[in-house]
Amino acid sequence: NTLCSLITGDQSGKIYLWQPKQTEWAIDKDSYTGHTASVEDLCWNPHQASVFASCSVDRTIRIWDARNKNQAAISWQADTSDVNVISWNIRNNNLLASGGDSGQFCIWDLRKIQQTYNPPTSLLKIVSVLIGLYLCSDIKPALAFNWHKKPVCSIEWNPNEESEIVVASEDNTVRIPLCSTWLAMKVNNLLHASSR
Repeated sequence: NTLCSLITGDQSGKIYLWQPKQTEWAIDKDSYTGHTASVEDLCWNPHQASVFASCSVDRTIRIWDARNKNQAAISWQADTSDVNVISWNIRNNNLLASGGDSGQFCIWDLRKIQQTYNPPTSLLKIVSVLIGLYLCSDIKPALAFNWHKKPVCSIEWNPNEESEIVVASEDNTVRIPLCSTWLAMKVNNLLHASSR
């Protein structure tokens, strides 16, 4: 049961699951492995208790099933530099936001990533299982913004409005980009597509 669990990442790229005991936390000695550099952020999926996301200095985002430590379910390159922060959309399970050292922040539509990630033939699926996780390199964000001059250091969806997000950067700015009509329409289009 991961409902009350804690996940932590370290500088070597490993992720650990912590389980609460009566008076302390017990750490599972077997780590989740896949990242090749420091894990920068982790977050549980607000709708699926056994699913979490991670991002890393290795420029990737990975989606994990907490029951499988051997490899991430999905992995893709999310930035040209370190990926610092990630945030699940609390109201829409399909949207994940990320921000990186490049100053770019992105909104990822996980349905499109899963469609791209799943090989079209069963032979390719068998081969991918035999050789382990493969990194999807052709995945593009649903929306990408280059509004910051320095690294994005915090990103969070509005828990009361699924189309609003706040982004903070080391350039001493905080932006709420989806207040504009055009951007709100773009995110709302993503949201409506996910409900079909």
